[in-house]
Order: sequence, then C-alpha cells, then structure tokens
Amino acid sequence: MHIGFISPRYPPSVVGGGEISLQLLAENLAKQNWVDSVQVFTIDGNAVEHRNGVKIYRVAEIDSGIKEITNIRALYNFSSYLNDIKQLDILHSYNMKLHPVAGYLSKRYDIPSVATLNSYEYITEKLSAQYDNPIKLAYRYVSLSLLKALTLSWRDDIDQLVALSESVKSIYADSGFPMEKIVVIPNMIDPDIAAEHSTEHGDGTTLLYAGAIKKPKGVDYLIKALTFLPEDVSLRVAGTGDQLEEIKKLVAALNLKNRVEFTGWLDHDEMPDFYASGDIFVHPSVWPEPFGRTLLEAMQHSLPVVATRTGGSPEVIPQTELLCRSESPAALAIAIQNAIMNETKYRKENNEYVNKLYHPKKVIPKYKSLYEQIM
Repeated sequence: MHIGFISPRYPPSVVGGGEISLQLLAENLAKQNWVDSVQVFTIDGNAVEHRNGVKIYRVAEIDSGIKEITNIRALYNFSSYLNDIKQLDILHSYNMKLHPVAGYLSKRYDIPSVATLNSYEYITEKLSAQYDNPIKLAYRYVSLSLLKALTLSWRDDIDQLVALSESVKSIYADSGFPMEKIVVIPNMIDPDIAAEHSTEHGDGTTLLYAGAIKKPKGVDYLIKALTFLPEDVSLRVAGTGDQLEEIKKLVAALNLKNRVEFTGWLDHDEMPDFYASGDIFVHPSVWPEPFGRTLLEAMQHSLPVVATRTGGSPEVIPQTELLCRSESPAALAIAIQNAIMNETKYRKENNEYVNKLYHPKKVIPKYKSLYEQIM
C-alpha cells in the first residue's frame, strides 16, 4: 500500500502538536510490512528528504495565512508532483488547512482519501469567537459563509474523516458533517521516548503547563488557582502567545512572581526535561480542544494530569476526580489538590494507561482497517 500525506508543515517545521502527531503516524506506518511507501507533501520549504522511512516533498513555501489563497497556490505547486500523487493508494490530509486540495485531488484522480479533523478551521460554529478580534471574525464570516462552495467542498469529496475524539466527532456532526463518514482514532504516544520520571527537583509541588498562552487555553485561571493552593505549590509555564504579557501582569498583581516561572518556547526535543522537572501537569483549557497532545506526553512521563471537562480531555484522562469545570480557579485548585494527595498512585496509573491504549501497536491497526475499507 502506497500512502501519501498532505500537510502544511512537517517536522522540523512545527507550530504545535499536529506536526508531531503526523510524524509519529507517518513513521510508524512506514514500519509496517503491509505498507510499501509513505510520502508527505508539504508547503513549508523547497526540498526532497528521506527520514525514518518517509519521503518528504517540501514543494514550496507558500502559506499565505489565508486558506483560500493557500489552497489555490498549493494545488498549482502540487501539479509538479501529480505522477507521484496519482500512484497513491491512499491520500491522507492532515492538519486541516489543505483539506480542499486533498478533496479536489481525490475526486479528480479517483484516489481513496482520508482527512483528519484536528481543529475547527472549516466549520461555521464559532467555537472560539469570543477570543477573536473583529478582523478575524469578519474574515471567518466571509470564508465560511460566502465562500462555502470552495472552503467546504472537501466535506463531500473526501471518502472518510478521522476525528481525534468523540467530542470532535459530535461537534462536526452537529455542524452538518455526515456522522457515518467520521471515525474516531486518537493520537498515539511516541514509544521511543524514555519516560522515566525524576522526583529530585526540590521540596513542595511543581505544576507544569505547556502550550500557547492565549485566552482559549485558560492560563489565567491556572494562575488564579495558585492563590487557593499552599505557598509551596509553584508553576512552570512553557510556551508563548498573545496573552503572555497580560499573564505576567496578573502574576505580579497577585504577588506570585516567586511561584511562577516562564520558560518561553521549548522545542519538542526539550520537552522530556520539562516534564521531568515537575510533579503535576495541568491543562486548564476553556474551549473544546480536539485532543491535547501534551496530555499523552505528560501521562507517558508518569505525571498526574489535571484538566477541565472540555473537548477531548475527559476521554483521555482516566481519573474523574482530576477533571473540573472550566473557567473556575477554585475548581481547578481542588482537582490539583486531589492530584497532590494521590500523586504516586496516578503516576503509575497514567504511564500504564497510555501505553495500553495509545501505543502505536494499538492505534496503527485502526488506520490499516480504515485504509483497507475505502480502497
């Protein structure tokens, strides 16, 4: 079976967990004896590479930020690789932006196709509208309402859709996507990560947060939750974003400077050390994230994970007492206290849990069945 992926980016070009998830999927597929080749077509450079069994075509650097223009330019640049694309048995679009191109190529050349739903870029429900500025809202209205024939044509042209969680499936089904075309297949862990957890990092409890620092992520509620917790509970924040300065001002206003550390952006290969530096990972999101990749990574590193009951998080975290309602510092603090009280127990549970349910050996067969179904 010859499998081709289309994605805006591929590591080392990374803006979030989606690129890491694609890399794990592509490289683990390349190891399977039923797979003849795995290719990835991106728009993040100009090069042809071979890495860990995957052939990567970086066809051009053309992401304009406006998805309609980007798709038109991508289609033009992919035309140079049509002979390779037409030989594929499966065309799989990942990381959303180029789904229209994938849908067109699938329909035009009769290639069985899959698209992964790992964001809400193309649906009319403005799930994070309250966090957008007026210009973004205006563009979203034009894109989703007036240019619907272009931006949503892939919904009918793609053969099968993959949601990362039941939450995502439900949101897309409520937005008019055919339920029967959506199958749930979660992200997978990286089995090559050495996930030994060290507890030798001082007294007290160190909380960890990793991700974008912007309003939908709920970092401000996590900062406020510290005021409900003992003074020996501190927080390390990894990431950047447009709310960073506001969050730093909040830390100062609450007299928490000696309890909160900002590491800045960390590359993916720096994350194991980050996870090893803390005791509990906290995911305080206030919007329905499809599937936080950091949840799996933290659990693989034997960390208890506290999260809000939004999006895919409740499907990933096995301990209900570590889940809480969103936008409530007090509720978040209670869940963190629960994690502190049973930290050793949760560490063992989480590492075993993710290796049992999210190991490639568990996830890859689901893709094999899906691909065979549509061929």
